[in-house]
Amino acid sequence: MGKRRRSAVLVQLDSLSDIMTCSVGIVLFVMIQAVLTGNAFVVRRDLPWVDTEAKLEPTWVLCQGGEVIPLKLDPVVKRMLARRPLPDTREGLINWLEWWQQQHDENELIEVWGYVNVNPLGDVPLDVGVKYQPKRNIQFDTIETVGQPSSLFIQHLSQCDPQKEYISFAVDPASIDLLEVAAKTARERHFRIGWQPETMNWPRLESLMGGPGKRRGGPLGGIGGL
Repeated sequence: MGKRRRSAVLVQLDSLSDIMTCSVGIVLFVMIQAVLTGNAFVVRRDLPWVDTEAKLEPTWVLCQGGEVIPLKLDPVVKRMLARRPLPDTREGLINWLEWWQQQHDENELIEVWGYVNVNPLGDVPLDVGVKYQPKRNIQFDTIETVGQPSSLFIQHLSQCDPQKEYISFAVDPASIDLLEVAAKTARERHFRIGWQPETMNWPRLESLMGGPGKRRGGPLGGIGGL
């Protein structure tokens, strides 16, 4: 009887040893994975809060690649649209779309082109808009210069009205520090602030149609009534 009891105890200890070995192996595996893949770490940041009001119109500023790029896209697009009103006939609309794709305009900071996405199965446009990009010969503001009185950003703010507009930033992950400085600069001039995370690829496409499924949160948001 004593031998049987001893055998039962040994079996139980062997099972416990197997369980502990597996548990230690799993813990080691998790630790190795954490070391190999855990080169990133989380840092708490107090980002500029959004304090916009519905009655204010957004004026867009891009914080991209460590640069502040003010956009005054709406006036350029309205100037392009004013050159030739939309026709009422189908044939006239087809001619207008061909004309629109050849349009180009610019201001001191950006270049803009007409853009049409036509259904390959017909001549009905799927989207009408613009594509734009910053001028390559412009030295845009960085975190060191954005708060200086002569900066392009402060010049841009001087052309805006804080009673009618708020500053809306589109920010890529590399420009969070820049956002904080630019937002502080704008608030010192009594502007309200909004921002959203977004990485831009150039040239940037924006819809003018603003219909269902169209992107309404960007610098145009359905301008032009198309």
